[in-house]
Amino acid sequence: MKNTNKILAAVMLIMLALSFAGCSSENGYEKVVDKYCSAVQKNDFNAMKSIVDWDNLEKIAELNGRDYDKKEMEENLKETLTDQYENLEYKFDKGFTVEHGQIKVLKDGYEDYSLKRLQKLAKLENEAEDADATKFINDFVANLKYVAVVKTNITVKSKKDSSEKDKDEETFYTYCYKGKWYRNTSVLDYVVRALNARERVAGADDSGDDGDRKSVV
Repeated sequence: MKNTNKILAAVMLIMLALSFAGCSSENGYEKVVDKYCSAVQKNDFNAMKSIVDWDNLEKIAELNGRDYDKKEMEENLKETLTDQYENLEYKFDKGFTVEHGQIKVLKDGYEDYSLKRLQKLAKLENEAEDADATKFINDFVANLKYVAVVKTNITVKSKKDSSEKDKDEETFYTYCYKGKWYRNTSVLDYVVRALNARERVAGADDSGDDGDRKSVV
């Protein structure tokens, strides 16, 4: 019996470790950027769609009363990726590579996306907020492990002539949710806007007659 309990305990520990394996590092955003570059270079739709938080996009669409067709959204993403690949293939006719430069985590000006701030604001209430939205937002924040807004240069370079290249600065809004890293600006923005509204309500309630806004962070 004791051996059985030990085995069960070991299995539980392994399962727990695996559930957080995808978010074992706060630098997981690097893999998101790597996947993005690889997907563009190889026209790899599976790699690109793997960093999209489809489930939460669907929940947000439902909360906003919009129709959600995952298959259609995937087809749109696939078409956009293919168009991008074909344009690059035409421009760099002998093949090309897609690489990123140093990744910089943005903090100044992006305080709204601080995980610590989101967790604090999630404790506030907003009576005007829809009950389903409240549940979604609180559950989402509770399952966040990391949030990182990062910036890097994406360079597309000709395989024939390395001096022939395009360079663009790209910003990635990334987060680790339920053990997996995603890039989804719209999901984060929905949550941030709702929590900012909660903060405004809390500030109005606490300010008294002077109208000063009080922040929870």
